[in-house]
Amino acid sequence: MSKDDLPWGWEPVTGGAGQLEFDLFSKPRDELLAIAGVSLDELDRWRAKGWVSFDARSLDELAEPLFQEVIFIRNLARSGLSDEQIGQLLAKLKPPYRCDPTRTAYSFAYGWVQPPPLLEGREVDEFVRLHFHRWVDDRVSAGDVDTLRKLLADLFGAVGRARAVSDKESENE
Repeated sequence: MSKDDLPWGWEPVTGGAGQLEFDLFSKPRDELLAIAGVSLDELDRWRAKGWVSFDARSLDELAEPLFQEVIFIRNLARSGLSDEQIGQLLAKLKPPYRCDPTRTAYSFAYGWVQPPPLLEGREVDEFVRLHFHRWVDDRVSAGDVDTLRKLLADLFGAVGRARAVSDKESENE
């Protein structure tokens, strides 16, 4: 399946895609498990099933990828699916299951999916340059006068604010 087959820019998850591999923080294990509402006994069961890659009892702290793994598995374990169904879903991913639980979802139509990465700075500028005209043309073809009027008002307002910033910078030179 290609990402063009998925709606709204979601992309299929293949292999280890989307897995967190860096530590942004480490916090006390018991504090994070309390936040997640997960017990050590649950983690032991999930580890025995091969769902969790680490022995939580041997750790005093959890790094972010391990905590994300706990949350990802917790969400699956409490989904109402049977253990066998969860095992089948996980078989389609590469362990360890350190997928960001806020950016990874299971689509019964497409399998594991993630939204496209968030764009920043120049990437946003490039995206707008590449797609803006087509989007405007689509609004014109749809007769979407209200959206185009709102866009026009937003653009005129933005031009006015940009002029004010430019004028202020010229005064300060």
